Amino acid sequence: MRIGSLKAAKYLLALSLIIFLSSSDKGYYQVYKSIHGVSDFPDTVNTLFAGSGKCVGCHGYDPLGLSSTDEEGNDVNLSDAWASSMMANAALDPFWRAKVSHEVAVNPDHQVELESTCTRCHAPLGRFDALHNGQVHYSIADMLADSMALDGVSCSACHQLDTAFVGQNFSGNLVYDTTHTMFGPYFNPFSAPMVSFVGFDAVQSQTISKSETCSGCHTLLTNSVDLDGNLTGTEFVEQATYHEWTNSIYNQDLTRKECQHCHFPRIDDEVALALDYSFIGGRSPFGKHEMTGANVFMLKLMKDNIDTLGINASEVNYDSSIVRTERMLRDSTLILQLTELNRTADSVFYSLRIENMAGHKFPSGYPSRRATLQFLLRNDIGDTLFYNGAFDEDFEVIGHSLPYEMHHQTIRDEEDVQVYEMVFGDINGDKTTILERGYSILKDNRIPPAGFTTTHIAYDTISIVGNAEQDLDFNIEDTEEGSGADIVYFTIALNDYDGPLLAKARIYYQTTPPAWMAEMFEYETPEILLFKSMFDNADRSPFLIAEAVIDSVSVGINEEDLIQLQLYPNPSNGVVYIRSDNNYDLSIEIYSISGQLIERFENVDQISLPEEKGVYILRITSEGKDALIKRVVRY
Repeated sequence: MRIGSLKAAKYLLALSLIIFLSSSDKGYYQVYKSIHGVSDFPDTVNTLFAGSGKCVGCHGYDPLGLSSTDEEGNDVNLSDAWASSMMANAALDPFWRAKVSHEVAVNPDHQVELESTCTRCHAPLGRFDALHNGQVHYSIADMLADSMALDGVSCSACHQLDTAFVGQNFSGNLVYDTTHTMFGPYFNPFSAPMVSFVGFDAVQSQTISKSETCSGCHTLLTNSVDLDGNLTGTEFVEQATYHEWTNSIYNQDLTRKECQHCHFPRIDDEVALALDYSFIGGRSPFGKHEMTGANVFMLKLMKDNIDTLGINASEVNYDSSIVRTERMLRDSTLILQLTELNRTADSVFYSLRIENMAGHKFPSGYPSRRATLQFLLRNDIGDTLFYNGAFDEDFEVIGHSLPYEMHHQTIRDEEDVQVYEMVFGDINGDKTTILERGYSILKDNRIPPAGFTTTHIAYDTISIVGNAEQDLDFNIEDTEEGSGADIVYFTIALNDYDGPLLAKARIYYQTTPPAWMAEMFEYETPEILLFKSMFDNADRSPFLIAEAVIDSVSVGINEEDLIQLQLYPNPSNGVVYIRSDNNYDLSIEIYSISGQLIERFENVDQISLPEEKGVYILRITSEGKDALIKRVVRY
């Protein structure tokens, strides 16, 4: 095969570098670092694991552009994508450290067990190696002195999981292979460089691409204690994102989508995986190791405190992670549909359908997270007729009841705010944010994923609790469970106003809301004081995820601005037909569930879905009309 002179020169340079590195008495990563100026990821191994510095030498940035690039030449190297993720900095996360110290301050006699438990998921390379070598417990002090532990959830934390136990253990009870083996998704891995430079073999295993790989840490049960610190003999489900996924259409044979499909978005390009070994060819599909989640606030806080926290990632790395996270929240989380149902002489009636596009509840994960609904109604001269769900100067929701806000099916009063959250209580039934005191769920109206049912085997760990249980529009459509949506109704008095209206519904997201933080900030451990100083100086503005507007003030009757059509069948075996009585010039875009544009159609009466089974988002537009968003299932 002929190649251009520039590309040939790059290959010769790459081959020369291989010879140089092979003959060098320095470590492979140290040579790479001295040439390319890579940050100080641990270039070490312990008994079980390899530090990420052992991996970055091959899987980091390639200045020659021969490896770790997509077919358009964009850099997609694993190391930089991972470095600014919450996973990479799990052990450096100042909120996590503060919360561990809070739990210890409440029950100081439990310090040894608390810290040894919390480091399972946040510092696995240090914690599990220490216990493998006979250490009984692993403390925060041990972690701070261990560069491998401070590597967080790095390469070895996932790629060395024992495939025989993946998906069987939860709560951080991980089981690791002890034979210096790294498991990857590709058949016939070229393992010689890894064996030579790192001392670890590469073996193919499809488990690394399965949601079960994530289950060990993303379903977490804790041993509950009473207010005196005594064990109650019960367990409390602190978070269960993996089990939420199992109870969804994303875990069904015809529509299965793994966690990795969204959080490690795949491209079909053939990507050469290793620096200086691009001549062996590329692999496809390639999972970008972006590990994008929903925690914009903490990513920004960490970026602002890189040096203080000892983070290796650069501000540029963080800017990329923040943009990806904001895009996922805006494009792949919720669909809002606002409808004016009726209007009388003295009142107007709206419905807001909030559909969850995630493969788990929203919000999910750590129980501090919440989403709030804001509804604004104005008249034709801009006067506010109704404003529900506004924030005060501390970013608390105005009207938020104590100890917590109940779920609402219909909202009539500005003080009745809709907050989607999980709230838990202690053994006495009182709300608490002390995780070890968690005894029962007091409220859980987080919006379930599509396909979620109360008859699923895992429902007891991920129940709907509180008023939402009796809400006939909560995860129910046409009396059937599994809509993955909630419909909220608004009844608003107009006080004799009969002119045009502007109605606006918004959903905001917070990972560290004031009500949650207050209990921890009552304590003054060094970790809490450090985090509080960062928290107080951070931008704590709630993040706007989605918005729906009906504006008859500016554009007349809203119904005339909507695209009226039918899509069928849904679910579909590949072809979706478009039927409408109107003569629209339609533009239809198909997106993956992770928000990636797949294909665009113009002025057609049917479209073909991608071959891969799963859930897709259609964005339908026509000149002068509001965009219509629809979810379709390909089986």
